[in-house]
Amino acid sequence: MKRQHLPRPSLTLERGLTLLSHLRPPSRGPASASSHSSSCPPSPNAKATAFPTGTGTGSSMSGIFPTAAQFSTFENTMTQRDRTQSHHASPGRSRSSTPRPSFSPTWSPSLSSLATWHPSQRTPLLPLRSPPGAPGVRRWTGRRWSKFRWAATSALALLGMLLVWICFPSPLTHPLFTPLALLPALSLPLSKHPAPDFPAPPWPPTPLPPPTEKYLTYLPHSGLHNQLIELQNALLLAALLGRTLLVPEVRVGRAAAWRASGVLRGVLGCGLDLEGDGETAQARECEQEGDYAYVPMTSLFSLPPHSAVRTLPLPSPLPLAHHLSTLNITPLSTFHLPDTHPYQHKFFELSTLARPMGRYSTRVNLDDLARETRHHRLLSLGSLFGTSRIKLASRPAKALRRTIKAATTFSHPAVLRSAKRVIRKLGGRDAYVAAHVRLGDGEFEKEGEGRVREVWWALVRSLGLPEELAGEVERWAHSIPGRNATLAELGPPPLEPPEDRQVLKSPHPPLKPFRTPPPRPALACAGPLHTRPELQALNTPLFLATPSPSSPLLAPLLRTFPCSFSLSHPALHTLVQPVRQLTTEDGRTAGTWLQGAVDALVASEGRWVKGTRGSTFSGWVGDVGWRIARGWDVVDRG
Repeated sequence: MKRQHLPRPSLTLERGLTLLSHLRPPSRGPASASSHSSSCPPSPNAKATAFPTGTGTGSSMSGIFPTAAQFSTFENTMTQRDRTQSHHASPGRSRSSTPRPSFSPTWSPSLSSLATWHPSQRTPLLPLRSPPGAPGVRRWTGRRWSKFRWAATSALALLGMLLVWICFPSPLTHPLFTPLALLPALSLPLSKHPAPDFPAPPWPPTPLPPPTEKYLTYLPHSGLHNQLIELQNALLLAALLGRTLLVPEVRVGRAAAWRASGVLRGVLGCGLDLEGDGETAQARECEQEGDYAYVPMTSLFSLPPHSAVRTLPLPSPLPLAHHLSTLNITPLSTFHLPDTHPYQHKFFELSTLARPMGRYSTRVNLDDLARETRHHRLLSLGSLFGTSRIKLASRPAKALRRTIKAATTFSHPAVLRSAKRVIRKLGGRDAYVAAHVRLGDGEFEKEGEGRVREVWWALVRSLGLPEELAGEVERWAHSIPGRNATLAELGPPPLEPPEDRQVLKSPHPPLKPFRTPPPRPALACAGPLHTRPELQALNTPLFLATPSPSSPLLAPLLRTFPCSFSLSHPALHTLVQPVRQLTTEDGRTAGTWLQGAVDALVASEGRWVKGTRGSTFSGWVGDVGWRIARGWDVVDRG
């Protein structure tokens, strides 16, 4: 038996309501021309009446309500109209339909209401919405929806580009923007005047300092962190003497070793016009200009505010003749304080301050120096290297030194971005421990094996391993095929260094220990992990800051800590590539000599740091960088 499909009640009810909406009360006058567009219904006598009025005798309502036959005829007409419209509709456009009327759900017809109806009253069966095209009504047509989608898509695209720019400030280094990296190869410069990697300070300065201004200068030398210590001492002396510091350029790459003031001045001025008469200094370093470069100090380090100390950056490693003439400084108004060995002058804040001289030979009281040089506009000093070179007595002076130390940190944008990416790759702050091992030159190269062993024991003790278990691990770590060194040659374990009194004067909140087992790093570990429960702490991620990651002296350290990483790791090497590409204005690639700055910043974010004895790099990370990263006071030495 075939199942019969009855019509949907909703459609029957809707058509019935539409039928009733066509019923119109008798009009009192002729229909106006605007009767179809107004809110009042047209007269039932018009030609567009939907149903003929009833003509038989009977109830008084027979002329108002249609008969059953009229309902059936109207339904067939509506069905035929729907079929015709769907047949002639365009396949590319949706079928337009008049919005269905909404009727009042609370109106119920009654004979009394129909008998007393007046044209001034609103018909209850009329649509509650205004008819199409009425003034003040805006409908969401297809064109409006198209404009809205276009505006929404554009807004989302702009928001996505903004998020990508925030997350990847250098988009050319991101894999998604690999095609953009081909633009230089196609000789399509992104800008006619690209911003320099190391912007030079403007010279002459604007505005010019007053003619009564007094200045201080010095001769920088040695490595990058040594020059940072010299800069901090010079800033402190300039502030205490009330002078403006002429900040020289910083040298990266092969360091310029200390020499006597006259010789060092010639080394720093290699190829520069020192006297203004065309004569240039001749030195051995002039023949090897490719292994070092000078960059502005202000492009690499941040300086303290002028409220603490006044500074004037120079576009050269030392003040030249035309620089001095711009500032109206003559040779007669310059006071020189030369040195004949690196640790000659030690400065005391007050002449009444009694402190041991240590390695220094000549005492210089700042109050006496200020009185003697009060008529000289330029005070020229030699070497200022040494954390204990300046002795202070007053609390404001000590607070000023801490402010200067905390303010003079690495500030180059590319260095900071690369360091943040490496830290994020290692798991974030406090997700790893750090160690600095210097195996470069001088005494660090001669005592390399002993310095590595000191760092090894410092790491193992900090992770909580007992002495007996640590000795067993050390014997296993040194049992490497082809290694000649034995424990008998190394001697007993190094003693733990005594507590640093300067560090105790600047206490910090206690650190939470690592959980056991330690967190696994995002990078794959190079060696097999320790499986013994008492050795689980050795699986802690270790960031190794060293300029010699491939040195064989690091083999025991890398074997003990299987999750050791350095900037030579393939995943981290790519993140530091923007730093390696930094070039000076004369085309020298200076970024390859700035990986130590990234090392220092990454090591400062470790849970704790163990450094090499006697290294200024390790001293800066432990005293300044590691504490600044956590908002703690720096260690004040001197």
